[in-house]
Amino acid sequence: MRNKDIIIISFPEMEKALLDPVSRKLLLKKGVYPYSYIINVEKLKETQLPGIECFYNDMCEEQLTFIEYERARTIWNLFRIEKLQQYTELYLKCDVILLCECYQKFRSVCHQLYGLDPAWYYTAPGLSFDAALKNTGIIQFSPPHHNREFS
Repeated sequence: MRNKDIIIISFPEMEKALLDPVSRKLLLKKGVYPYSYIINVEKLKETQLPGIECFYNDMCEEQLTFIEYERARTIWNLFRIEKLQQYTELYLKCDVILLCECYQKFRSVCHQLYGLDPAWYYTAPGLSFDAALKNTGIIQFSPPHHNREFS
């Protein structure tokens, strides 16, 4: 799956973290990271963004596009990144903030539609079961397995 622009109307957490609208817009898309390239902590001390070939995605067997690489280079320059460790920290921070934005939106939608808060559930099946019970008002139990007859 290719990276897609995130469709959420507002980004309150990202707005708190990054006040500059130009940098915020640049980071509202899933970032790119050279996962396979970082094989030890010494790599994090490097002072240049690794080459485009270092961003090869082993899991999907895909090479990074030139446009995506240029975006990474723009981020490197805009944030005046001096070492790969700083790029890593920014990548992780944005990744977590975007996850937070998505989860908060999910909570809001679930609350509006079902009056339920997903944060109080351990699993999605538990949430969906409660949502179904709340919407239908029907509780149907199947008899215990020892009462069933099999032919």
